[in-house]
Amino acid sequence: MQEIHNVGFAKDEQGYYTTRQVRDDEIIQLSTLIIGQRLLSGEPLQIPRDSARYLQHRTALLEHEVFGMIWLDTRHRVIAVEELFRGTNNGTAVYPREVIKSCLTHNASAAIA
Repeated sequence: MQEIHNVGFAKDEQGYYTTRQVRDDEIIQLSTLIIGQRLLSGEPLQIPRDSARYLQHRTALLEHEVFGMIWLDTRHRVIAVEELFRGTNNGTAVYPREVIKSCLTHNASAAIA
């Protein structure tokens, strides 16, 4: 059941900000976008909670399993976030060759799976 919240702000045609009703899934999508932009801003990941929060938001609305990687440089700054494999609702197949190929493509020094 979707809850409706009156907390959303949006620009109308004249450029003014107005409140409007927002569904739960819109809030989750917006929070995922904001957290993702913070991850890609160049700040190093210092605590696991930051990446865990982002991944929880990113996968909250999915109805299937995914295997993804967060690729990091030598200072643990995010290079890329990539969904490598998609599965069914209870599992996914992972091919190590494709993971290594993606790592080399991004020239990553570290990773979070």
